[in-house]
Amino acid sequence: MAATNEDKISWIKRAMLWVEDIAGGPMRLKGSQGALHTMIVNPSGALLGSGSWEVVDDQTLSSSALSFTFSGLDGDEAYIYRLTGLLISGNAACVPAITCNGVGGTSYETLMSVLSTTYAGTAYASQPQFAMMNAALASGDSALIEAEIYSANSALHVIKSRLQNNAGTGGVTYLATGQFNAGSAAAISSIVVTANSGGSGLFAAGSRVQLSRMALSA
Repeated sequence: MAATNEDKISWIKRAMLWVEDIAGGPMRLKGSQGALHTMIVNPSGALLGSGSWEVVDDQTLSSSALSFTFSGLDGDEAYIYRLTGLLISGNAACVPAITCNGVGGTSYETLMSVLSTTYAGTAYASQPQFAMMNAALASGDSALIEAEIYSANSALHVIKSRLQNNAGTGGVTYLATGQFNAGSAAAISSIVVTANSGGSGLFAAGSRVQLSRMALSA
């Protein structure tokens, strides 16, 4: 009996908690910047089909680092990429943000809503990164993140994100939506979650980000 989409999704959720190879041990690869990459594979050995989420990479920092880098992404067809994770601030200059395809300059726009005891909306135009919050995390603070990026062979790519500061103790929620302007028709080939575009922010050891994707074509 063929596995249903629900079966596959359930399997992925279990695999996110513990991945085993055929010998019964965790299957992990040591990457750059001290990150551990947990490679998750469909039980059949095949990629998940259109309409299902496929885990591309899962990175956990074993030491502090400036960013998480997901490269070699396939832009031959339209995808929605999804980032989920827990970011722990390594210093007072940690401002979580997203960049794509190694492009900075003035290629990003963010419209942000800050949800706390009061409501505030902030528009950022022509930024070098997609901002997930408009203030720095205090050193040692943690934040839960979710972000989705629509990748197609076009110049404009839609991005939206949610960041919950001080995860586990309340805090502030930042909701953001905007776009990445690639300048010319180009799909997403790399995604970076950075602590600060200026290079002074850090994520602490234990921070983890997972990248998934869903194909929009059959």
